[in-house]
Amino acid sequence: MNCLFVLLTTLLGYWYLLESGGVWYLSLIVGLSALFIAAGGYVINDFYDYEIDKINQPERVLPKGLIALNTAYYYSIMLFVVGIILAILTRNVYCIGIALFNSISLFLYAKSYKKSLLLGNIIVSWNASSTFLYGAVLSSNMMNILPLIFFSFLYTLVREWVKLIEDYDGDLYEKVKSIATIYGKRITLYMTMAISAILIISVDVFSYQGFYVNELRLILRVLISTPLLIYLIILNRYLLINEIVSKIQKCMKFSMLSIVLVFIINDIINIRI
Repeated sequence: MNCLFVLLTTLLGYWYLLESGGVWYLSLIVGLSALFIAAGGYVINDFYDYEIDKINQPERVLPKGLIALNTAYYYSIMLFVVGIILAILTRNVYCIGIALFNSISLFLYAKSYKKSLLLGNIIVSWNASSTFLYGAVLSSNMMNILPLIFFSFLYTLVREWVKLIEDYDGDLYEKVKSIATIYGKRITLYMTMAISAILIISVDVFSYQGFYVNELRLILRVLISTPLLIYLIILNRYLLINEIVSKIQKCMKFSMLSIVLVFIINDIINIRI
């Protein structure tokens, strides 16, 4: 489902409010490229997270022994290579550059940077938001898709920090240097609140700058601002109950999906300023 979401967001980056027309097979090629690279990132992350997942998520494929570790490693490399080859087929230097950078950064994130204090969270947020950019650079659609790139980056960063709170016990056991394990869950929550405030304010800023109409701004307030405030209030009260933190983190995935769907609907009905 995560990989299909990557495909969807890349296609949205290519087609959103595009007036001059586009080439459907190019958008599909870049979408599949993003899908394969994301899949490679998920697999290599599971490979390097094997010991942690035995504690945090023992139901996953590798901890259950459904796939051998070496098989997972070579499978991830194959997925990265296929994604890069598809990017080369677009003959767009920016797409090729993003494909190479994302593949390398996802591999290094899983191997080393995930255990860094902040860089790992930024890499994940960049890779999530760059799927919109990946499609947009191929169709010269940057200005139309800029708000979604910004929302996606900050929202993913918020969700990443909530996940650090969720994974606190396993990360502490494995001596992972995350914000939560070094500064504690409470400080991590305060940092999450700060980024959430920027995200909520940006909904109005983009509207005032003419990126979308007031009707879409009001809808985004309902889909971004209101859920974020509710999530933060619940987290502040039940910070030490891991089951609740886990549910909030998963709900954030569906919130991001709803935001993307609103932009798709906006494109279909073609609301103009």
